[in-house]
Amino acid sequence: MQLNPSVTVASLGSSFTGYHSDMIIADDIETSDNCISPHQREKIKERVAEFGKLSNNILAVGTPHTEDTIYNHLEEVGYVAKKIPVIRTRQKHLPDSSTEDEEYLAWQNHPQGMFTHKWLEQQRMETTEGDFNSQYMLVPQSTYQPLVQLEKINYYNDEFVWNHVSQPFGNYITDCKLGSKRIQRICAAWDVATGLKGRDNSVLSVCAKDEDNNVFVHDLKVLSAVDEDRSFDNQCKEVIGMCAKHKIGHVFVEENFSSTLANELRKVARQMKLAINVIPKFRSQNKLHFIAQTLEPIIKVGKMYVHERVRDGTPFLDELQAFPRVNKMDDCIDATSEAISHLPELQLDISKVARIHNPLQQNFKNFSISKGMN
Repeated sequence: MQLNPSVTVASLGSSFTGYHSDMIIADDIETSDNCISPHQREKIKERVAEFGKLSNNILAVGTPHTEDTIYNHLEEVGYVAKKIPVIRTRQKHLPDSSTEDEEYLAWQNHPQGMFTHKWLEQQRMETTEGDFNSQYMLVPQSTYQPLVQLEKINYYNDEFVWNHVSQPFGNYITDCKLGSKRIQRICAAWDVATGLKGRDNSVLSVCAKDEDNNVFVHDLKVLSAVDEDRSFDNQCKEVIGMCAKHKIGHVFVEENFSSTLANELRKVARQMKLAINVIPKFRSQNKLHFIAQTLEPIIKVGKMYVHERVRDGTPFLDELQAFPRVNKMDDCIDATSEAISHLPELQLDISKVARIHNPLQQNFKNFSISKGMN
């Protein structure tokens, strides 16, 4: 290890004691996760204020992630700012000596073909408006700006229809349809809570995806509150019952609330004699970002379908409408986001369907047809 290194790399949260330099390059000191709360934003300002004790030459490079961005603060305290949004405007001189504004790309002829109009439109479709405006247009906005274009949500009232076609050697092909659409993946996610009055609701969400990447919010259940002894047995039974109803073999259980509930759910499933694959998941990503990044891109391109019972019988749409302004009311959209996030990982589960055997087989042993039969 060098005693006097020419370059030292340190995180924003590390100690700067003893450091001095000719130049500080502050790269992405503001991220979508470290500027959520006012306290976090103040912490960034405090750490950046220490840069002046280390060097007289400071270069901060990055993009904003919130309206109260550190880069606005740096301008206010005397930093010189240079903003280069990906789409810029310049004046075009016309033949009649007048001028008009025209747009042009800041980085034309990118070696990897990035930052073209087509590439940018793809990025816009795959993220939230707040994230796109901050990352590419340098307009300070939060990633989780209110969800837009909710009128693009589609509604349906079909149910899963399962067909099982036996194969010559004892196997079968299982096919699941939702109306005219062929379902390829399906799973459930349980956002665990006590459900007590004044507390968060405990919610199970059932979602599916078809071969055209349409997403279906098929069922949503606000589970009953825990018992007086804080037992989750009733909630576990409701979860297993919902999975059995829709022939779902996988359920994701949020571990942030409790690391033991996955085992509790497995135990109840064994008691009910129903096979189900319980997958515990611990989420470290900020909840507001997670919900916005999961749901908004699907809604924007018109690929979200919501069952009428979810629309009429649950707070799902109310929570979408209120998000993120009322972030205490988001249990249904949180559970749904979790289920949707796992759809690409699972093949359609058919573990609840009785096995179909070859009619020419008996107890897995071949038998021959009598030669004397007509």
